[in-house]
Amino acid sequence: MFWSKSMKKLFIVGVVLVIAGLVTMGVLFSFHQVETLQRTEVNLLTRYSYVSEDFRAENGYWLDLDMHTTDASTLYVRGQVKGEIYQVSGTTFQYRIFIPVGDVYKVEVANNDKGHWYWFTWIDPIEINVTGNFYLRRTPTYCNVLMYSTVGMLLIGALATPLSIYVDYRTKQIAKSSRKCPRCGYTVSIGTKVCPNCGIDLMKYWIKCKYCRKLYNIDLGKCPYCGARND
Repeated sequence: MFWSKSMKKLFIVGVVLVIAGLVTMGVLFSFHQVETLQRTEVNLLTRYSYVSEDFRAENGYWLDLDMHTTDASTLYVRGQVKGEIYQVSGTTFQYRIFIPVGDVYKVEVANNDKGHWYWFTWIDPIEINVTGNFYLRRTPTYCNVLMYSTVGMLLIGALATPLSIYVDYRTKQIAKSSRKCPRCGYTVSIGTKVCPNCGIDLMKYWIKCKYCRKLYNIDLGKCPYCGARND
């Protein structure tokens, strides 16, 4: 295949970018990095609820929860502005909760036993034990930068590779169907009788293929359309 120097370079750059992008993406997925911003340990007895200290979390952060209670309870995650973003009931809380918007959040585990009256006597709620940990985490900034760079490399490479092939193909097609005027250098289509720029007779510079009957540049050794030799 005929390749101009510039198109060959563009094709090589496109292929290199695609390969580099795929390798980088493979490395990122194989060695996914996680940055732990905060770890909170819980181990307490309560008749009412456990409420964590406030913490700031941005969009893209997440909470890894691994908490347990000795009786039925409900876990909430609430933001000061956003309000409640998560709620689940049970005794085991092992979840990953993604933060939808930047806000100041807190984690609450509420005892579902609110107490009751029995023969005109108030019975306090059953005391529950809340244990476990929760972690505030995010993907490191450099991983996001690498991911955006990788996507950019893949897009540029995916565009550059077929573009170089198409441009080279069009250049070759134009070269087959045109040539420069031998007197003034003006580009004319093969088959043009007179140069529109200088007026020279161009018919002596074309040859008609005896097989496919198409005109082509006499300087070529064979017909570019059917491959027949011009001897």
